[in-house]
Amino acid sequence: MAKIENSETKENIHQSSSSLWSNCRPDIQRRINALLNNQVEYFRLRIEFYRQLQDLQYAYNPEFERILVKQRTIIDGSCEPIELEKQINESNTSTPISESNLNLKLNVCHEKITN
Repeated sequence: MAKIENSETKENIHQSSSSLWSNCRPDIQRRINALLNNQVEYFRLRIEFYRQLQDLQYAYNPEFERILVKQRTIIDGSCEPIELEKQINESNTSTPISESNLNLKLNVCHEKITN
């Protein structure tokens, strides 16, 4: 890749790009400006989207971490899955298990691990 060594070459490039711009018809210049402004708006929106996405990831991270800790304890054998947990995955057609009952049993298992 060639390097631009002297300022004269840089100046020629700048002049050629600005002369190209000034040689464009006014309607073409307006379209280009509109497209550039549209692109700026698009990137601002993307930035806001990814900021909010990151905030959501931070908000839900403790819940994901809790689930991953539970998975690790089941995998390494320090906590056996309770009957209620097995039923959740085995039958989707039966009556739903109350979340409070499940959380109570999971907390008991977690307390056994931490104590």
